[in-house]
Amino acid sequence: MYIALTTQSQLIITTQTIALLMNKRLRRDIIRICKKNEDGETQILKVNQSKIHNNNNLFRVYMDNELDGLPFIEDDFDFETFINEVKTAL
Repeated sequence: MYIALTTQSQLIITTQTIALLMNKRLRRDIIRICKKNEDGETQILKVNQSKIHNNNNLFRVYMDNELDGLPFIEDDFDFETFINEVKTAL
């Protein structure tokens, strides 16, 4: 309704829920990836449409980091130690 009633505005909705990528009715031409640069600024990146062709599973493409949007986690990051440190701090 918002888009239908206006001609000079846009609505941006962001989410961290990647499960939405499994929705078959999701318009692939509206997908953008939000990514922070080294200075902490958020960049909104257009997605290469050839990577998200109808034959490709969006969720799998994202999880394979073909859209360059997965958060970076060091290979040797120990989640269990991190959780214990957080518990201790609380």
